[in-house]
Amino acid sequence: MIAAFITTRRDSGDREAPLPALPDFASFLRSAAKSIPPENLFAAYDLFRLTLTDPRVSGFFAEEEDAATLTELISHVNDLKQCPYNLRLVTLQLACNLFTSSLTRTHLLGHESFSAMLTHLLSASLLDDEHNNVRIAAASLAFNIAAANHRMRVEAGRDVLAESEQVEIVAALLEAIAAETENKEAVLALLNSLGLLVYCADMDSEVVDVCKAMDAKGTVMSKLDMCDKEEVVVEVGKVLLGKGLEM
Repeated sequence: MIAAFITTRRDSGDREAPLPALPDFASFLRSAAKSIPPENLFAAYDLFRLTLTDPRVSGFFAEEEDAATLTELISHVNDLKQCPYNLRLVTLQLACNLFTSSLTRTHLLGHESFSAMLTHLLSASLLDDEHNNVRIAAASLAFNIAAANHRMRVEAGRDVLAESEQVEIVAALLEAIAAETENKEAVLALLNSLGLLVYCADMDSEVVDVCKAMDAKGTVMSKLDMCDKEEVVVEVGKVLLGKGLEM
């Protein structure tokens, strides 16, 4: 049923792809996370990733009571002492696909327990020093989360993420930027995420405090040559983290 939905949607578009029984699919996913060994879980998570590209599906799971399915799957990965590489990667990718629905921004991220769990997944993955693809996927997730928070900050005058989560993400981003020495595109993605989290932040916030404590300006500007003097490095490092935090 799920495979047919994915195939029909790919070949014929949303209109020709009626939604499968999503409550049944959710039940299957929760059961799989509990009963299937981690090394064999990739296929179930990957099916979920593919369905979440449809905003109707991502919206359903964003509104599910207590985010039960997402919580089960993501917390399972977070709790594994040795998570298989492909399982962590697909979990990051499915988390990115959640943002195909605006309900993730307006509803799901507002649940502090869920956003804390997502932040934990993100932070650990940004600092993975063995798998470049995991760091790249984490950078994409960081951008989605930062953009969602920034949009709520601008449109509604409030943050969707708790300050503690923003601080954790900013610290992880700065560590990841400092550690990245080869991938220019990864650094630029991390810089954009950092900029979105800091821009319009309260000057008395812990987000600003951690930027100052970790010498965010120096960390960012140290990547200027590596990034071929891209304008975003100067904008985030010198303008936002330099002049902006000194005002």
